[in-house]
Amino acid sequence: MQADRGISSPLRFPSAWDAATHLYHQPVGGGLGAFWRGIVPRSLRCIGAVFILGESQARLSTLFDAYGILTVQNQRSPGHPKPHAKPVPAPKAPGSPAVPIS
Repeated sequence: MQADRGISSPLRFPSAWDAATHLYHQPVGGGLGAFWRGIVPRSLRCIGAVFILGESQARLSTLFDAYGILTVQNQRSPGHPKPHAKPVPAPKAPGSPAVPIS
């Protein structure tokens, strides 16, 4: 069904249910075994991909830590929020009194 999108050729099956029914009722190689065909090679490819991604993550994280890549400055623990900044007073105009007159 994924490869049968109807772009370069007409759709072979109108729905996933029709495709599954056709696959199950094939005279040669049909039945429940038809749905499991290729599971061993696919599983081996997935295992290999997970291994490669895991090794890449481990090695890249040590490099990133060594060079300070993707680090956040001034990290705080999750329980301590960032303190609010103090308001900055407005600059005083020359010749104005030091204490505001109310």
